[in-house]
Amino acid sequence: MRLGLICRPFSFHGGVETATAGLLTALRHAGHDVELISTRRQASVPGLVVRRVPTLRHPSVLRLISFVVAARAAAARHGYDLVQSHERALGQDLYRAGEGCHAAYLEAMGRKVTGLNPYHRLVLALERRIFQLRTARHVVAISRRGKEEIERRFRTDPARVTLIYNGVDLERFHPDKRGRHRR
Repeated sequence: MRLGLICRPFSFHGGVETATAGLLTALRHAGHDVELISTRRQASVPGLVVRRVPTLRHPSVLRLISFVVAARAAAARHGYDLVQSHERALGQDLYRAGEGCHAAYLEAMGRKVTGLNPYHRLVLALERRIFQLRTARHVVAISRRGKEEIERRFRTDPARVTLIYNGVDLERFHPDKRGRHRR
């Protein structure tokens, strides 16, 4: 299968980055042809085609809009069998909601959802398109709370949202290492 993965620049360390790198590696090992759609700041990834799209750097709302539009165009141009996005984007088949939903984040930070700056309004609008207008056929949530927020806030059919927790590197975090590294 020919897959396009939309993701902002990442490296192979950190939480989201490790999950993305693990996904790319697993898909390639399973025999899929995977390409990464990212910005020009994305470093090369050995054995992987990186489609770098042009984006504006400032202000943040234009950076987001330019990435969303350029990533959608790149995905359409290269004719993937499936497009997965780790970003709030347009035209993905599968959206990985790695951050839950933005409105819940804003409320948790004590910010009102109304009267926000253009960047936050754009993120909320993209989420509405993904969850309510179904610009993504399916959504993957990485936490139970995120799944529940999406279903409740956007009245998203639970059958369209799957819960898949981030994996854990069992070699790196093996219980046998606890005693050895505790000191």
